Amino acid sequence: MIKINLLPVESVPLTEKPGRSVAVAAVLGVFVAGSLGWYLFQWQALRGVNAKLLIAQRELEKYEDIVRTVEQLEREKGRLEMKRNVIRQLDRAKLLYPVFMERFIVLVPRTLWLTSLNTTPETDGLKFTLDGFAPDHFVIADFLTNLEGSRQFSNVELGNMTASTQEQSKVWQFRVTGTYRSATP
Repeated sequence: MIKINLLPVESVPLTEKPGRSVAVAAVLGVFVAGSLGWYLFQWQALRGVNAKLLIAQRELEKYEDIVRTVEQLEREKGRLEMKRNVIRQLDRAKLLYPVFMERFIVLVPRTLWLTSLNTTPETDGLKFTLDGFAPDHFVIADFLTNLEGSRQFSNVELGNMTASTQEQSKVWQFRVTGTYRSATP
């Protein structure tokens, strides 16, 4: 018997071939398996990164403790260095004033009276300013000559000098500034 199909081709239902749906299922299966593999790979990588981050945070905490300890030690070192510098300055200057006075007093004439002596320490000596009285200007000149003739005294300058009367005697008031350099041992 002969079969004749009188229906147009568009109206005839197409029967799917069984190999085609298997191919689609296989492609879909490969895609799902690949996606699942990619997800597992990324998840494992994320776990590794999180583990490294945790280790890094622990090391950071450990190093922060060390940094705090170092900063505290540096502050303590600075404080101790300041103390040491003060002790060194005091040690260098412990004989400065007695030696200055010993050398200064021999240069003062007998008839010269000092009313004030102010000193300012410097790195290798003192700056001084003194006020005084003398019966005449020759005594002041002798005093300045004595200071300028000494190796330890320099920059000696006579400031204001005025004549005044004290207890029916004429006296000269004066001011002298200069620098004292301690002798190097």
